[in-house]
Amino acid sequence: ILKKYTREQKDNLIDNFYHPFYNRLNKIMYGLREKYGFAFLLNGHSMESNSPKSRIDSESKKRPDFCVGVLGGKSSNERIRKSFVDNLHNQLSDYKFNINLDYPFMGKGNISKIYSFPNKGYNTILLEINQRIYMNEDYTYNKESINMLNDVLSNVMEQTLKSI
Repeated sequence: ILKKYTREQKDNLIDNFYHPFYNRLNKIMYGLREKYGFAFLLNGHSMESNSPKSRIDSESKKRPDFCVGVLGGKSSNERIRKSFVDNLHNQLSDYKFNINLDYPFMGKGNISKIYSFPNKGYNTILLEINQRIYMNEDYTYNKESINMLNDVLSNVMEQTLKSI
């Protein structure tokens, strides 16, 4: 049930949401880089439990619990990347979750393309979290799991920022 947008509706969305969002994000990232010498953006997303069927794969495939996208090591400097991945592994070790690096998502989206220049002080890491961790198939949320994820990710970021 996808809707076609008129040119006017598209322009309205771009003018009222897209441009203001990126203008604000630019100011934040520039400000962080100026203040600390670098900026680090964690680009968080949610992925479906299984990959959709495609022309290549006639069956959907189970996705990992977490995917850390680092553009083959090019989206952030090594110190930030290693610290984040190590802290994520440490925080999740009790939960038996699996973590993939750059699969199924590398971080090739718009935000990563714009803010993945570690040589200029802009660092981005994509974090995809599998919906089955915090959501049921009927799209109801598991509050306990959401609280656990909130604690884990807060600790990961706190420890990462302390180490860099």
